[in-house]
Amino acid sequence: MSEPIPSKPNSLLALSTGLLLIVILYFGKPVLMPLALAALLAFLLNPMVNFLCHWRLPRGVAVLLVTMCVFSLLGVLGWVIGRESASLAASLPNYQDNITQRINSFYDSKRGGLLEKLQDLKRDIEKTTDAASAEADSKEGQPRPPEAATSAREVVSPTLAEPIPPVEVPQSSGLVGGLLGSAGEGLGYAATVVLFLIFILLRQQELRNRLMRLGGFRHVTAITRAMDETGSKVGRYLMMQALINGLYGVVLATGLYFLGMPYVVLWGVLAALFRFIPYVGPIAVAVLPSVLSLAVFNDWQHPLMVVTLIAVLELLTNMVLEPVLYGQTVGVSDLALLVAIVFWTWLWGGIGLVMAPPLTVCLVVMAKHVPTLEWVETLMGDNPKVLSYMVFFQRLLADDEAEAEEYVISELKKKPAREVVDEMVLPTIALAKRELRRSRMSEEEEQRLHESVFRIMDVALPEASAAATPGAGPLMLGRPLEGGADDAALQCFDRLCPPGLNFEVFPVQRMAGEFHAEIEARQPAAILLSATPPGSHSNARLQIRRLRTQFPKLKIYVGRWGVPPDVANAGPLMEAGASGVFTQLAEAESAITAILREASAVEAAPPS
Repeated sequence: MSEPIPSKPNSLLALSTGLLLIVILYFGKPVLMPLALAALLAFLLNPMVNFLCHWRLPRGVAVLLVTMCVFSLLGVLGWVIGRESASLAASLPNYQDNITQRINSFYDSKRGGLLEKLQDLKRDIEKTTDAASAEADSKEGQPRPPEAATSAREVVSPTLAEPIPPVEVPQSSGLVGGLLGSAGEGLGYAATVVLFLIFILLRQQELRNRLMRLGGFRHVTAITRAMDETGSKVGRYLMMQALINGLYGVVLATGLYFLGMPYVVLWGVLAALFRFIPYVGPIAVAVLPSVLSLAVFNDWQHPLMVVTLIAVLELLTNMVLEPVLYGQTVGVSDLALLVAIVFWTWLWGGIGLVMAPPLTVCLVVMAKHVPTLEWVETLMGDNPKVLSYMVFFQRLLADDEAEAEEYVISELKKKPAREVVDEMVLPTIALAKRELRRSRMSEEEEQRLHESVFRIMDVALPEASAAATPGAGPLMLGRPLEGGADDAALQCFDRLCPPGLNFEVFPVQRMAGEFHAEIEARQPAAILLSATPPGSHSNARLQIRRLRTQFPKLKIYVGRWGVPPDVANAGPLMEAGASGVFTQLAEAESAITAILREASAVEAAPPS
């Protein structure tokens, strides 16, 4: 139940480490960015290298062969994009008439509309105002000044006070130098990525051994699992994304070809590449061909068919192809992925935008196996490990009883009622008691929480409410030792105890002596002392000793509800004379079954 609260020095150290890491990533971009890109490509290409090595090909030869094939393919795609883009730019003037026609039809559609009517109304008002002003001037016998007669709609051509300075045209040598510089920088960056990639693929086992040595013997299991899961998850993600985007580009190019669109190879390649960019890429894929179709075709049917084709492809890809090929989620929530995209784009620009999803997956997978990074998985994982009783307690504390009830009903569809009470209701009661002892809740708030719990149980578990009525069978008395939490736990026990048991809760306000007198008078088959943590352990041990002294053969059970067995501290209670210690209702069921069996045996025995 009690979670460790990190101290302030540890928090400051973690914050300082995180800021230092961001600074290193930002200023080390020239080295770290190509290294990260090479590592991601290594995840993608390593299965191909291993496949060739499986066929007895030396690893060095396999690495060089795979690298040459992949980057040759990328070079061909770059050449195709450049060639098709230059051809498209050269042919754009041929579509000038269509573009002009589209613009004119757009303005023609606006004529006669609200804007046109407002402009006509403005002109009528100006004419009426000018006429009224002229009539007033004629009555007074004063001629209008020449500037007043000028209409507001007439445009006076301004005179140039100073000559326009000549525009300086940049020299061609500077332009060519800039282009060559950009091309050289891009080639140098690509060469660095290729070099890193080759050495990572060649030295894979050596890098793995270095990481194992760096982590030490104590963390060898965690490091091994983190490396295996990261490699499989990121490699599968990249492989499936490349396959899906490639299929998308081929199908889109084929569809555009049959619709009569030019440069279909360009649009297919761009669609496959842009879809590697999350969120923004599919929008660019939809906009670019749709806009060009408006310039290429004279009618409206073909652009509409282009838009329909792209929309159908997106739906099929997102709803059919990706779930089938991915098979499962990559392990990152949508909001966390969006935040990661913004962060990596700010940090590394366009390359960071493309690498954001796989880098985030690597971080989340590593955090799953590193205890100090558990908060990363909680914040960014797609399935945060939030305990059910924490959600239930938070909703009740916020006075949102309706949502708490919906949550209980949803859990009852997955689990039996006794399990839901053990995992959600009883820990909530224990947590409320702990918050009360730490002065974080008032007694009134705890009482309202208990009342909400019983109202929800009455709605979600109506059969339990009916079972709470006293019935025939062996008698079992329950006594709350401290406060409302113990009484609430016994009320839950009363609602879900097995049929055939007559369970009664002794009022919490009455004294221990009265309870002993009740036991002696009614001779119950067993008693149940409720000692909900935290606290009440010493009181429970004292009461057990007194009861055992007075009633040596009585079955005495203790309920330490809503906590793990190690927190229940059952050893001293058993030494004091307890017959059993329960932390859940399921544990008490076996003891109650034994009581019912003994009672049945006594009734079936012939009288002596």
